[in-house]
Amino acid sequence: AAQASLEAWRSEEARRLARERRVLEQQSKALLKLPSKKEKSAIEALEQQLERERSDAKAAAARHRLTVERLRCQSKELQVTECACCRVYGCLGIGSPLRD
Repeated sequence: AAQASLEAWRSEEARRLARERRVLEQQSKALLKLPSKKEKSAIEALEQQLERERSDAKAAAARHRLTVERLRCQSKELQVTECACCRVYGCLGIGSPLRD
């Protein structure tokens, strides 16, 4: 009876130790997947660089939109000036300042 209880305790301990070993292995694998301090700082630097690039691109797009709008306005003004000139000089005829 003592031998049987000893064997039962022994097999129970073996199962408990095997379970603990599996848990520890899983935890160590999970820890290995986490980034190190060096990797974290590199990731943070890249994220900051990406944010700077995005803000630069946004500013460039805004400048581009303003330039396009300014050029549209200038084009409309020139068309209006051209139409007025055509009325006065007869469609870019002789003596028209726009003929050059």
